[in-house]
Amino acid sequence: MRDRIAAFDWASTPVGPPTTWPPVLRTMVEVILDSRFPMMIFWGPELVQIYNDAYAPLCGRRHPQALGQRAHDCWPEVWDTVGPLLDRARSGTPVWAENAPFVLQRNGYPEQAYFTFCYSRLGDPVAGDGVLCCNVETTEAVAREYEFRAMANSIANIVYTHTPDGAIEWANTRWHEYTRLPEDVATNVEGWARVVPREDIDMILPILARAFTNGEPYEAEIRIKPADGGDDAYRWHLLRAVPMRATDGTIMRWAGSATDIHDRRMAEIATRERLEREFTREHETSVAFQRAALPQRLPRLPGLTFDAIYEAAGEGALVGGDWYDAFRLSDGRIVISVGDVIGSGLSAAVTMVATRQSIRGAAQVFPEPAAVLDAADRALRSEQPDRIVTTFLGILDPLTMTLTYASAGHPPPLLRLPTGAVVELEACDLPLGLRNDLPPAPATTAALPANSLLVLYTDGLTEVTRDVIEGDRRLRAAIARDDVFASPSPAAAIRRTVLDEVTDDVAILTLRVAAHAERETRWSFASIDAVTATFVRREIAAILRAAGATLAETGDAELVFGELIGNVVRHTNGDAVDVALDLTAGSPVLHVLDRGPGFTYYARLPKDSMSESGRGLFIATALAKDLSVTPRIEGGSHARAVLAVKLRGV
Repeated sequence: MRDRIAAFDWASTPVGPPTTWPPVLRTMVEVILDSRFPMMIFWGPELVQIYNDAYAPLCGRRHPQALGQRAHDCWPEVWDTVGPLLDRARSGTPVWAENAPFVLQRNGYPEQAYFTFCYSRLGDPVAGDGVLCCNVETTEAVAREYEFRAMANSIANIVYTHTPDGAIEWANTRWHEYTRLPEDVATNVEGWARVVPREDIDMILPILARAFTNGEPYEAEIRIKPADGGDDAYRWHLLRAVPMRATDGTIMRWAGSATDIHDRRMAEIATRERLEREFTREHETSVAFQRAALPQRLPRLPGLTFDAIYEAAGEGALVGGDWYDAFRLSDGRIVISVGDVIGSGLSAAVTMVATRQSIRGAAQVFPEPAAVLDAADRALRSEQPDRIVTTFLGILDPLTMTLTYASAGHPPPLLRLPTGAVVELEACDLPLGLRNDLPPAPATTAALPANSLLVLYTDGLTEVTRDVIEGDRRLRAAIARDDVFASPSPAAAIRRTVLDEVTDDVAILTLRVAAHAERETRWSFASIDAVTATFVRREIAAILRAAGATLAETGDAELVFGELIGNVVRHTNGDAVDVALDLTAGSPVLHVLDRGPGFTYYARLPKDSMSESGRGLFIATALAKDLSVTPRIEGGSHARAVLAVKLRGV
């Protein structure tokens, strides 16, 4: 922009050539050109425009013609609003506005836009004057706020927001419908005091204080009286709120919801009273059933150590439906899950087994976490519509050491990094049994670095004292300890460190990544390097023959390799491709990882019988036991072909 201003014919404008500019104008032009904040100067009676690079995007297609143009000529559609504001600023009264709406034609069509800006006077009437404009577009932020409120008003739950110190800012229409409080008290402390018992308010105040101090999400169960009920017609609600932070980490506000859990809570109480009459027999049966249903062994790979522990509730407590699971797919990936059936007793254990098997079956067909949880949700609602299950599901790729995961209302796993820091694998979606065919939230992918520890657990580990925040703090502290990380059984070490006694079922599954061990033979070369590709193909064939593959099996494997490399060539620009051959699974798995734009895989021939596109992958599918293609976290695609080879020498 500095070069553009220097080359501009200012003599043809009312401002005149730069040599005649007053010192204040020259100085302010230098200031705005060095700033990365959007700034514009409107100079002289004609309000001629001079602006910096950061301001150019706000002009849209009017840039660069807007430079040196009169403000009235540049912004005719909003001049009735902007003109008086500029006049006011020129008179010496600063003008400031936040999220001010304007309908602009800056890109050739009307568009609603919002800006936060200030106008300040520059210069004086003798030497010349103008207006300095500091401006930032807030259209996206305003749109997100409107979208949030529109979505909140469309759901049946109570949704609210409050300031960092707890003052209610806004509540959705469900709150007003439920309480029918007067508008002037509906969103203040007085309004809540009218519909929430005093003892519940006293209970939640310390929780809020801790949340405001620590900046961590809070959760509490309180009673709220509906407008059409009597003085004792309170219904239980679950309050959950999370902080909404600015880019610098500062908490701007809290967003919370109140979910009616009265029926569920009452049902749980009734169920508990009924089960107590025959508790001893059912407790013993449930424990035996639960332990028999859990996996008898966990995957074993070089550099990876799985460990797990399940402990039933102590004497006098009902056994629930907690589980952990880890098993390997045919393509070498490992499915890990941990979950909790809401409720307890033998029926919960039965639900646990059914849900775990649904997850196992779905993962064998389509190993994508969100899709697997969706399938398990459908099966649960079909077979046991009164059941609710929370679960976390992850799919670990030992080749890239990445974990793709999704959650169904379950506590998020914790990852101990090599530095000792403990981070949360965030994921959020409704529990199984409550989704009602809503689309699942997309899965997330995270890298597991060497010398890290992944911990999956059920809420019996953190809610033993009914103080979830304290339980989470104790768990994080335990995971951060070096002796826990180095323990031969990290899961058992965590249980001993966190819990004094077990009052609820506890399931813990840990994965320690000692090192990124080379479990495969790997090659890397340019996809268009036919000579190296041929060499790699021959090496793969030699490795398979040494492992006992027949000539026919080796030939099919070479064809699969050729089709996968050919597909990379078609979808990339000759970028490097990584190839790996893994012999640790039941059958050899050929991995091809590219850095291209990614592609979609369909196991069918192209519609155009003469088209070459898509035919190669169809051939590869026909020759392999299984073929899958997934996106890579750093871009590109990862193809896995389970070769139809029976290993005899491994």
